[in-house]
Amino acid sequence: MRERTALSHDGCTLRYGYCDQAPGKPWIALIIPFGLNVDVARAFFDFFAADYNILTWEARLILEPPERTIAAGELTIGNHVADLFAVLDACNVERATLVGYCSGAGIALAALEASPQRFDDLVLVNGEYTLLKEPSCVTQFGSDIDTILTLASRDLKTAQLILDRMRSILEEMSSGKRSSNGRAPPSGIHVPFSKPHYFHRYALNYLSYRATDFLTLASAVRRRTLLISGESDMQTNVTSSRKIQRCIAGSKLRVEPNGDHYELLRHGSSTLAQVRSFLSASEGGHRA
Repeated sequence: MRERTALSHDGCTLRYGYCDQAPGKPWIALIIPFGLNVDVARAFFDFFAADYNILTWEARLILEPPERTIAAGELTIGNHVADLFAVLDACNVERATLVGYCSGAGIALAALEASPQRFDDLVLVNGEYTLLKEPSCVTQFGSDIDTILTLASRDLKTAQLILDRMRSILEEMSSGKRSSNGRAPPSGIHVPFSKPHYFHRYALNYLSYRATDFLTLASAVRRRTLLISGESDMQTNVTSSRKIQRCIAGSKLRVEPNGDHYELLRHGSSTLAQVRSFLSASEGGHRA
């Protein structure tokens, strides 16, 4: 993976990673969760680099230095989608397969609505769809983090207080120690919880993300679509993925019996193999 920066439509600097060592091969646009460094995607890049060109990027502004002021309206779904297009343009990519992971699944749905002609197949992995009004679609983690982030969004001082008073709980949730399959999480997962200004921006961003109607976006999808969910995922659950899957005509859901939230980031995982199998089965006939 090589790393560069690009400017988005509003002048925001984006850090992105890419691999273009497969001339003539398709592109994959991997959308990682908010607040993570591109480094978390190295296992994905290593797995697919021989057969695909790949790009990913860090969500805007969350990991900027504390002196960077965040204006109202900068952390929105629309801007995250525009950032994806900016990175596609920076890599001279006209069309790509979308792989959205966790909150990246929601951004993938929004991007497909905004510009369907830019994308081929769609893969949604351990998607966070914030279906908070439907208890069966929300894990205990999802309920806890919704409450915590709502408080942390108020101001930097409140975010600091939460980190100070709930450090052990937040570290447990962000590190994945609650995973029922006993596997350690990949490094870098804790980053949004590591500094108060990261945490506050992450919370502000979450409120905007939470307001999006992902069921409606899913209902408009007209692409070959695979959803993947894990039975041991403590952050999101199979029920929410199944609800989204039912909105997407012709889509398929694969459930990993022992999979937790981080399988896409692990070398040699069955989730990576499931994605490859799905993409390999495409014969190039994509719905417009």
